[in-house]
Amino acid sequence: MAAAGIALGLPLGVYLLTLAPTVYSLDAPELTTAAYTLGIAHAPGYPLYTLLGWLFSHGVPVGDVAFRLNLLSALFGAGTTVLVYLVARRLTGQTLPSLGAALMLAFSYWFWLNSLAAEVYGLDTLLLAAMLLLLLEWRDRQQPTALFAFALLFGLSLANRTTSLLFLPAFGLYLWLSPRTRSARVWLAAPIFVVLGLLFYLYIPLNYRTGPDYVWSTLMQWPGHAPPDLATPGGFWHLVSGADFRPFVFGFGPAESMKNLAQYGGWLTSSFLGVGLVLGLVGIWRQMQTDRRELLLLLGIFLPSVIFYTNYNVVDREFMMTPSYLVWALWIAVGWTEVSEDVASLFQDWRVRSMAPALILVLPLAALLVNYPLVDLSGEREIRETGEELFAQAEPNARIMSWWIDMAPLIYLQKVEKMRPDAQLMFNVPGDRGYVLTVAQMTGANRPLYVHRDLEFLRDRYDLVPVGEGGWFRVVPKE
Repeated sequence: MAAAGIALGLPLGVYLLTLAPTVYSLDAPELTTAAYTLGIAHAPGYPLYTLLGWLFSHGVPVGDVAFRLNLLSALFGAGTTVLVYLVARRLTGQTLPSLGAALMLAFSYWFWLNSLAAEVYGLDTLLLAAMLLLLLEWRDRQQPTALFAFALLFGLSLANRTTSLLFLPAFGLYLWLSPRTRSARVWLAAPIFVVLGLLFYLYIPLNYRTGPDYVWSTLMQWPGHAPPDLATPGGFWHLVSGADFRPFVFGFGPAESMKNLAQYGGWLTSSFLGVGLVLGLVGIWRQMQTDRRELLLLLGIFLPSVIFYTNYNVVDREFMMTPSYLVWALWIAVGWTEVSEDVASLFQDWRVRSMAPALILVLPLAALLVNYPLVDLSGEREIRETGEELFAQAEPNARIMSWWIDMAPLIYLQKVEKMRPDAQLMFNVPGDRGYVLTVAQMTGANRPLYVHRDLEFLRDRYDLVPVGEGGWFRVVPKE
């Protein structure tokens, strides 16, 4: 119990010290907006996260709304860490190697950074770790409740991110290879619990009919792009299946894919300070000798994650790798259990030998010291201040145009904190110069236009006047 308390409390305390104090970048502003306003986020809609975020942001009145959703990510991260400890404890039977590996994950660069701002990936890893624990419980005790709970969590994981389907073959194979109850009722009932988790997706069409204040697919409008009606089967499937993101799936050529795979190897190595990479390989070797069923399960999670996301052409795919980091942490626990026995055998003094398993705790301590200054977001207010500065200087009824990452914080400030309701926020599709020029031609004294970044193709007919320090420009027709 003490080790579990450390696995939960220590990461949570560190996350609170380094947590982003307000709205951050990437998907964080949009997910916060969707959760707080009961809106509908980008594909696949994340209904489970949205509803949990709504409950948390309205029920925990601390800081601004963005801070509350950041705090929720910290809780997801710390919850994942303690569950990883419990899973590793089941795999190894050892406390200190399991605790060290869990803390190593908690203080690894990408996992730690992911726990400091609003995101869906923390809930993703929390559910994955819980499912692994339930599978091991099913293996050991064959209680139907463990199988039903696993099935429910799998449905919930799909209601968070549909990419949990990547793990279905591994889960199915593990259940098939495990000792199974002969009761047909148990196996017939299990899919019902998956469906119960999936029922969260009803939130999307039912909520869409009410006309929510924020709908990602509605805001993503440009010439030739008609937003889907999410209350219809076709529109619902368009969102849930991620149709808008299909061009990015396996969006690299063979040479780029190999380069991305090498880059991932660098991420994995640095995440666990090099030593963890070796220990993980030892853990794989150990499982090959003793626990091949569990090895197949973990490989069935690790390999699809790596293959899919190294070929997914989006800007934040490094954060999407968290399931693979989770699995590697489990291999580190198994590997250190093997290595510590060899280390202990080098010493004659029993007191020194008994301390060998604890040496793994040096690794998370080193990761904590190395990564703290790299991930610390406690002073990060630039994104918020840039948005506030633009809103303060933009003229009444302004049109503000940019692409997603720069627009999302403005959406949060407008939809959640009710700043500048008069401003029209518009998306600038990268490469679509015609659309930007068309909007610029509509610029007038009563509807001024602001764009992000210096769009040189506008300079033939317009002057771009800098606004503040955030890279925004007022588009002014030349005389």
